[in-house]
Amino acid sequence: MNPASQALPCTQPSSLASHHVPLRDPLAAEPAASDLQPPAHHSPGVPRKPFRRGRRGPAGNATPAAVIATTPGFEPGDNGRVVTHGRLRAFAKRAYDIVAALALLALAWPVMLLAALLVASEGAGPVFYRQDRVGLHGRIFSLVKFRSMRTDAESDGIPCWASHGDPRVTRVGRVLRTLRIDELPQLWNVLRGEMSLVGPRPERPYFVARLALELPQYDSRHRVKPGLTGWAQVSYRYGDSIEDAAQKLRYDLHYVSHQSLCFDSRILFSTVPVVLRGTGAR
Repeated sequence: MNPASQALPCTQPSSLASHHVPLRDPLAAEPAASDLQPPAHHSPGVPRKPFRRGRRGPAGNATPAAVIATTPGFEPGDNGRVVTHGRLRAFAKRAYDIVAALALLALAWPVMLLAALLVASEGAGPVFYRQDRVGLHGRIFSLVKFRSMRTDAESDGIPCWASHGDPRVTRVGRVLRTLRIDELPQLWNVLRGEMSLVGPRPERPYFVARLALELPQYDSRHRVKPGLTGWAQVSYRYGDSIEDAAQKLRYDLHYVSHQSLCFDSRILFSTVPVVLRGTGAR
């Protein structure tokens, strides 16, 4: 079976470092990736339509390396690594994040207060939920969310991706997750410098270790700060399989190679209709 079509199972977590997930050479496990070239029709543009459920997208039954070969924005320079940008752009992006995060907090605090009251009214358990995620250069940070699942959601110690109709999600949590309100506390992570408003969504250490083995270039997502929203979130559907992760990775790598304040603004504005429709990837 093609590994890219497998659902990511709920299995016992492996032993991982508590503060850092080392970044391996993204080409080490897939030497052929060093010869990858953008497709003939490649341009700075991006796919206009998300891939539909049950279809494999333009890569067909291709291997993960072939999926990355068709990544919009893949640049074969620097030994095939995804190209990132310099300090001036990083400084401008940080200033943009701080100003925009403060503005969003000023606008969203009534919604956040209501969400906190609703979560608290649903029974025992904390209002906020902290979870380790992998950030810039593989560093582990504590991501903050409104609690949307039962307190015993992973009492057996088995990590598992959330899915549509997940019975672990509470009634209030289902509304919060649909409208992405559960993610608003991550504005605190943005102000702390652990996240950006826009970037690849941060994943849990266990799943990062698994996906990095399955997908070439997956570690390149960690060459920029993770985001509250991202190009994959506004361009792709919800999915919980390795195949879905491979397709979302294409959008993430495009963002890593083409990030700009204009692109960030476009993604932020595109997030609004995605949230209102309750669609998009997580």
